[in-house]
Amino acid sequence: MVQHSPLNIILHSEQARIVRRSRHPWIFRSAISACEGAIENGAQAAVCDGEGKRLGTGFYSTGSKIACRVFFWGEGEPPADWAAGRLAGALAVRSALAIDSDAYRLVNAEGDFFPGLVADVYGGTIVLKPSIRGVERLVNDLAGAIISLLPGRAVYVKRDEKASRVESMELPTGYLIGGGDDTAVPIMERGLRYLVDIREGQKTGFYLDQRENRRIVGDLAGGRRVLNLFSYTGAFALTALRGGARLVDSVDLSRKALEEAQRNYSLNGFPEPHEARWIRADGFEFLDQASEYDLIILDPPPFARSKGEAPGALRGYRRLQSVAIRRLAHGGLLAAFSCSGAVDMAAFKQVLFEAAGESGRPVRVLRELHAAEDHPWSIAHREGEYLKGLLAYVE
Repeated sequence: MVQHSPLNIILHSEQARIVRRSRHPWIFRSAISACEGAIENGAQAAVCDGEGKRLGTGFYSTGSKIACRVFFWGEGEPPADWAAGRLAGALAVRSALAIDSDAYRLVNAEGDFFPGLVADVYGGTIVLKPSIRGVERLVNDLAGAIISLLPGRAVYVKRDEKASRVESMELPTGYLIGGGDDTAVPIMERGLRYLVDIREGQKTGFYLDQRENRRIVGDLAGGRRVLNLFSYTGAFALTALRGGARLVDSVDLSRKALEEAQRNYSLNGFPEPHEARWIRADGFEFLDQASEYDLIILDPPPFARSKGEAPGALRGYRRLQSVAIRRLAHGGLLAAFSCSGAVDMAAFKQVLFEAAGESGRPVRVLRELHAAEDHPWSIAHREGEYLKGLLAYVE
């Protein structure tokens, strides 16, 4: 699996000092003073200071603002088994966690020191999602290494269309090992059953990162009227129903997502009557006209994919939260989330502060909410701490 590095990337002196100290894995194009050798998209490159001393090795990208993503630190070449070792280390971390599900994230890109790779386990199927050309070139070897760790699984590669355009990636979506034609994969999470569409679904098919937050919502839902806004395939709704919610309204603009949510509802055999309603509508418009609820979940898609989009995203979050606070009964609960990496927790707290002020109601934060523990982030790569949320009590 090892490739030697015929390409040397020479950093500006100040950038080399920063990289040596921080070990941040992203080398932006502006940090590079020169490239020596054959420039090839996806090639392994030695990252060097101005004196030619090697700091690490990364995957080179010709089309991205991030010119190189470092996967190995040190002066020597990466060992031949570096990738297999990272996979084994990632599995060891998950094996030490108490995950009450047969679906979990196995590799979380930079959070597992493997930039450009997400690998998710869905029961008997493993979904690989490479986001850079350098990792795509390793996919067949990675599939074999994963099967040696988790034998008997099917391996499915999911193409990231945006990344594929930027990185000039070539692999199509589909099974590498096993699987046949079926891309509806069954999973179990805390006693609830879901069918995950690994081909067409968001991310790799399911929001695994929200698993612990679903548990929290389920624990709090008993006897409450719940609004699940931007509901996708209904995981928060089903958890709230299992927790004893009196009513759950799930709202999404996608007809397909709502159909899958209803399929998941039926799959779990909830006894009738269960007050579950599936509503196709724009989340903002529905909230503007909504009635009173005791628990509102706001889990919108990312409003900002870059720092430049952050101000508009913050305005969108503030509008949602301000109206949601008004729609809550006395003693109601708000679970508000952002999955925008460009919005940090401090900014998200400021949004809630402003929304509470606009609503004129006292709001207390009960806890911060984060991605499940199988989504680790590296302390050298704070961008990996993308999912953040606040659970608040509204007077």
